[in-house]
Amino acid sequence: MERIKQTRKLTFICLIGNFLLTILKLIAGFVGHSAAMVADGAHSLSDILTDIILLFGVQFASKPADKEHPYGHGRIETLCALFISVFLLFVAGSIFYASFKQISNVLKGNILVKPGLIALIMAFVSLVIKEIMYQYSVKVGRKINSLAVMANAWHHRSDAFSSLAALIGIGGAILLGGKWTILDPLVGIVISIVIAIIAIKMSKSSMDEIIDRALPEEDIKRIKQIALSIEGIKNPHAIKTRRSSYRVFIDLHIDIAKETSFVEAHDKTTLLEKELKKVYGATSVIIVHAEPI
Repeated sequence: MERIKQTRKLTFICLIGNFLLTILKLIAGFVGHSAAMVADGAHSLSDILTDIILLFGVQFASKPADKEHPYGHGRIETLCALFISVFLLFVAGSIFYASFKQISNVLKGNILVKPGLIALIMAFVSLVIKEIMYQYSVKVGRKINSLAVMANAWHHRSDAFSSLAALIGIGGAILLGGKWTILDPLVGIVISIVIAIIAIKMSKSSMDEIIDRALPEEDIKRIKQIALSIEGIKNPHAIKTRRSSYRVFIDLHIDIAKETSFVEAHDKTTLLEKELKKVYGATSVIIVHAEPI
């Protein structure tokens, strides 16, 4: 299946990139005495795990429907997206705690070791690479309509934010020195807050799918317009919608003149299904109930 092929290619590339970044960041963080870079390295380490989860999630979610799962396995992908979001929130908490401890030491009168130039260089390299990963992941996520891939893309983008903040913090600490080394853990606090906000937003999207939240009002209006564009169909109503991974489910009732033959009514509902699939994809599930008037 094309979406599995695309996900495998994306995951393989990102896994290699994240593995190399994790090693280089941790080395640069410890050698350069930078808490922000060590935190950034831990974040990249978490990306390796979420890449693996994404790969298996999309693969299992793409399995066709069977007797025990007549609506398919799409919720597996949604659960993976939710897990990535929760994991990202955990990473944010870990970074916040480590940075807060360092700030507490500074407030007690201790002066942190000034970060080295190697940490600054690594922050810039990471920023560029993670932004490329984000753009590539978003492109694939939109192409295959995957919430999990989009969630992981934002995981990469949060790492890019982390690297940008680390670049600012480390640069400030190197240039100003002395007590200004507190900029390094302060930036760690900012990083953790940004990551937490992103994680909460992503988890909300996943929860919306799990609890069968309806599609936006704009989609309901579009569904009505498509139905009314077909001659003989009146009053589209009782519209129920939901999303499960890359699939959209639509149930609706329509009115058709009672003089219409059974075959004609069937042809009209079939045409409506085809028109809706043009908008919501061939894998969408459309159920139309015709009522005579």
